[in-house]
Amino acid sequence: MKLDNMLLGTAELNDGVWVESARWDGVEYLVVSRACPAFRSAQERQLAQDAHRGRRRRFDARDAIERTTALLVAHCLLDWRGIEAPDGSTIDLTTAMREQLLTDPGARQILDDVIAAIDEVGEQDAEDIEEIAGN
Repeated sequence: MKLDNMLLGTAELNDGVWVESARWDGVEYLVVSRACPAFRSAQERQLAQDAHRGRRRRFDARDAIERTTALLVAHCLLDWRGIEAPDGSTIDLTTAMREQLLTDPGARQILDDVIAAIDEVGEQDAEDIEEIAGN
């Protein structure tokens, strides 16, 4: 197996890949891998802040997870399509929608679906690798 066939490409790291929702037909997310430079840089800054805070107060794992989730939504979710308002109009992915995903308990299943799509971009199963390699 050639190493080039196993590495994430530009699309997965920078441009984004459309991933179908695992939960809803017709919904897709344009996402990049957690390995994308923007997310990694933001995560490193967050970890440095956490380490600094850890010296002053007790570490809060729930807070760290919520902040990492916010970073995923901000840096790895680039767009979506197929999501409509009750009147049938398209709902664009805006800053306000990103905030709603993070703060509205009713949106948790959407957030979970988005994170699953982000995770899917970074994974390649054996079948995909063999297909890329032409085996």
